[in-house]
Amino acid sequence: MNRVPTSLLAVLAERAAATPTAPALLGPDGRSVDYRRLDGLVRATMARLAELGVERQDRVLVCAPNDLDGVVVQLAVMAGAVCYPVNPLLTEEEFGQALAMAEPSLVLTFAGSSASLLRATAGTSCAILEATPDPLGGPVELRFTGAGLDPLRPLAEPVADEALLLRTSGTTSAGKIVPLAQRHLLAGATASVLAYGLTPADRCLNVMPTFHIHGLVGSVITSLIAGSSVLLLPAFDAEQTLRALTESGATWFSAGPTIHRLLLDRLRERPADLSGLRFARSGTASLPTALREELELAYGAPVLETYGMSEAHQIASTLPSDGTPRAAGMVPTGSEVGLLDPDGTVRTTPGSTGEIVLRGANVIDRYFRLEDGAEAFVDGWLRTGDLGRLAEDGSIQLTGRIKEMINRGGEKISPYEVEEALLRHPGVRQAVAFGVADELFTQRVAAVVVLHEGAAVDEAGLRAHVAGLLAPFKVPSRVLVQAELELNALGKLVRADYSRRYATQFAEQAEQAAALAVEAVPALTARPQTPVEAAMAGLWAFALDRDRFGDVDEDFFTAGGESLSAMALLNGIKDAFDVDISPAGLFDELNTVERLAGAVTEALAGGAR
Repeated sequence: MNRVPTSLLAVLAERAAATPTAPALLGPDGRSVDYRRLDGLVRATMARLAELGVERQDRVLVCAPNDLDGVVVQLAVMAGAVCYPVNPLLTEEEFGQALAMAEPSLVLTFAGSSASLLRATAGTSCAILEATPDPLGGPVELRFTGAGLDPLRPLAEPVADEALLLRTSGTTSAGKIVPLAQRHLLAGATASVLAYGLTPADRCLNVMPTFHIHGLVGSVITSLIAGSSVLLLPAFDAEQTLRALTESGATWFSAGPTIHRLLLDRLRERPADLSGLRFARSGTASLPTALREELELAYGAPVLETYGMSEAHQIASTLPSDGTPRAAGMVPTGSEVGLLDPDGTVRTTPGSTGEIVLRGANVIDRYFRLEDGAEAFVDGWLRTGDLGRLAEDGSIQLTGRIKEMINRGGEKISPYEVEEALLRHPGVRQAVAFGVADELFTQRVAAVVVLHEGAAVDEAGLRAHVAGLLAPFKVPSRVLVQAELELNALGKLVRADYSRRYATQFAEQAEQAAALAVEAVPALTARPQTPVEAAMAGLWAFALDRDRFGDVDEDFFTAGGESLSAMALLNGIKDAFDVDISPAGLFDELNTVERLAGAVTEALAGGAR
């Protein structure tokens, strides 16, 4: 299909007429719904909603399972009202926040689903509509659990002709609400069909939640536009996913890097025949090069990285090989891409760098709440908050996020670059880099890693590894080894959460390290060899609040040094020797008594520092 359909109902009607008995939706239990049946189920559900008083302007919070009935209900609500899907695993407080943000007139939930949601609706004016699946495969039964919709309820005009409201994870606790009209959804899904050459012969395995654009639009609606089928798994499970990939005839699937990593781990333990795959797609987060290469070997198929967001599905992607060299970055497939430079000019010429901005049929026009979009648009372009570069071949290379860039003493560091370096260590399975607030440097680079089973590497070894690949100022001051990485409800890493969480933990560990270092001081193996080293050792001990100093090759920051003690040390050197050592110099290379003494000796002898 080379044209964008006019509506969801038009997609279903066209497919029902052209290939009525072709499978559209499938379940892992063997249930199958063909296109003629799907068209009928969606229209019947819409008719029942209208009979119950639901109007086009009603916002309907939908809490649905990731299965055939859940998808049918979501399609029907999108076609006849405004669908506001939420994660069924939210807490009562989170459901309350979701209700307050969008003020839906109706909550549609499935029988036996979240008690937390029902408690959150207490005291609100929301009507509760309960869906009960038909064991014979007919339309779900819909009935109010209490009073129905108030016929005098206020019905605001949709702010952007929206059919779907999606909450972003965002950098604030609440995030934003993205209003998507059917034209946005269909343009993004059609771009995916064209980018990957999808046909009715394809079958998608969906492992992503349908309350998220990746699952609902990227897998389900994309497959429907292609006239192909989609197998819906209720939730991700590595073993079930691999079994489905080998037995269901799936030709492609889409997931985030975290899920791909879990599948890779399982394939190492138990290889599987995935020869039916044409490609796998990776989205929701940056895909490290090393992981992509490992995945392609394990899957035996290309892994295509896609760039998208709730505000604009299918912006750009790496593409299946056509025999020509791979593009330097991701090729724009659904949006026009520009770069916003510091003076506010949008540039579209190769070599441009700056914040990535977008416009096109798949890009939203505004946010649901006016305050969320106050600075989100410039001259008709949507600001993404991502940093990038337009390569000479027209592809886009992502270099980081503005709010995630680490500002270490004025040096801007991309966490992606640090993560790539850590992942090149053979013992590292996963890594996340982030900035931690620091009085001296503004931020320090920190990281959390997960090791491969049986790997033996410590923090010093990981820092040394990165030091061999990146400039000294990019080397993490702390690297913490954990059993797993913390993710949000959508399976994403939120760096801001890491920055907040580990700022206190690293400070406490620094104090503990300092105390342990003091206890270990008697076992010296590298004593001062010159008068300057001896004097420096005294200043070192003073700055670290010790009675004695450690070895001359001991790392200042590993020994418990932090911003205030670093300033005390540098001020002491200035007072004692009248030599200026910069904070960056202390952190990057002059981090031992021996090196500091060498720098001071050189300065006293007339050398420049």
